[in-house]
Parts: sequence; C-alpha cells; structure tokens
Amino acid sequence: MIYKVLGAKVDENGFLQMTNMKITDSDQQGAYKFTTNMDDALDFDNTFSDIVQGAYPKGLPTNLKEGSQDFTRAQETHQFRYYMDKKNNDALRAAYPEAANDLERIKKYNAAHPHHQFKGEKARYHNKYQGEPKDYKDHFEKYGENSKYVSSGDGFYTEFVVDKNGNLVTQWNAYEIDENGNVNSDPNKQYTKEEQMQLVDGNSVNYAESSDKGKHHGALDSDPVSKYDPEVRNKVGSKWKSPVTGEGKESAPHYFDTDKSEKDANERLKND
Repeated sequence: MIYKVLGAKVDENGFLQMTNMKITDSDQQGAYKFTTNMDDALDFDNTFSDIVQGAYPKGLPTNLKEGSQDFTRAQETHQFRYYMDKKNNDALRAAYPEAANDLERIKKYNAAHPHHQFKGEKARYHNKYQGEPKDYKDHFEKYGENSKYVSSGDGFYTEFVVDKNGNLVTQWNAYEIDENGNVNSDPNKQYTKEEQMQLVDGNSVNYAESSDKGKHHGALDSDPVSKYDPEVRNKVGSKWKSPVTGEGKESAPHYFDTDKSEKDANERLKND
C-alpha cells in the first residue's frame, strides 16, 4: 500500500522513483513527504523494518523471475531503504541546523537521548578503495577513514556514515534530482571519484535488527544488493573493492581492523 500511495515506480534503469513523494523542498510534483522530526523518523525505521521482517521472514528472496510482480515488490522493498536514508539525513540536519557538522549533530542527539543513543559500528564496507591491494593505503591516507553509527535500543535499523570531516557520506550527495523529484538514474552518467565514494560508501537503513545475526542481516540487507540495486549503483560499485579483515590477514596491505574501526568511531563521539 505505501508504495502505491507514494507513487513507487522502478524505471528503465532499475531505479526506484517515488513519483508522489516530495524528495526535495523544490519538488513540484510530490503530494507526500517524510517527517523531519528525528524521533518520528527513527520510529518509522523500526516500524517499517518490523513489517518487512513479517513479510519476508527468511529475507528478501533473490531467486525471483525478473519482471514478475514478486520481483518488482522485492526490488521496491530493497530500494525503499535508500529513501529512508534520505529521510534520516534530512531529519538529522533539521533537528540541529546550527551544528558545525553531521557528527556534531549525532552527538547532540545522543546527549538528548541517553537511552537511545547512536553507537559506533564496524565500517569495513563503508571504506572501499580502487585499484590493487597496495593502493588501499594511499586511498586511506588521502581520504581518511569513514565512521559508521547505528541506532541502539530496539535495533540497528538507522545508520549514518560520517567522513573524516564529520560530514555524512550518502548516495544522495551524488544524485541529480529534477524539479519533479525524479532522480537522474542514467548508469552512463559520469561521476567524479568523490561522488562515486558517496555512492559506494554511504549509509543504508537495515531491515535486520542486528549485524550479529549474520544470516538474517545478510538475507534482508546485504544479499539483495547485487540482485535489486539500480544499474547506476551496480556499475559504479563494480569499480570499487572492500578491504579485507579476519585472523591471518593482518599483514595484507588492504587489511581493515574492524575492532579498531568500531572503537575509533565511539571515540569520535567523545572527542571530536
């Protein structure tokens, strides 16, 4: 029902367009818009994720026939997460417009919500690089490490990724959106390296309640990416790689210390 009301339509490039939702303040077409109240935005993530878990108790199926009604519904559900990200980005900035950057906004939210604070999380998949393993160090030295923050309490549904300067990393920083709220989904559009980083490293709402329940998180959030992402994200993403982690790989030039990533993210909440 919600997809129909918001005018959900997967376009010719496999990109979910929301034709009846105001994506930007200048959107001349949409009749509906997401809340910019931070608490309501987070509650929506919790509630909608519960609905998705109920509809797909084993996760989003990745063996559906392309073009079928079930395939389209699964694709809509997968990509709707990205619109939920934009909702959260906008709500965070609306809540604390005078803050110096987005990390400061997260800190202000935490100070006002001691029982529902955002916490640091491992960010390996949000620190991709291009080239060979030996190139990872140069990329890291130039661009720094992104930190990841997830909501606590009822689950880790809401997610923010913050760069070394405290600004949100999000695919919505890279997209062109016209006056009617349509996203330019052309997979042949040229993106700068910095824009590509926004596309491949940005935040995404999680339908699973925990990353510790790996199979559930994978089936709901990770596995569907290769099946249901739009062409533009698949094309750009194919040029980027995630660093490695795990015991025995510490000496690899593209090793990523996940424990340190989580620890450093939490330290930034205290010290930055």
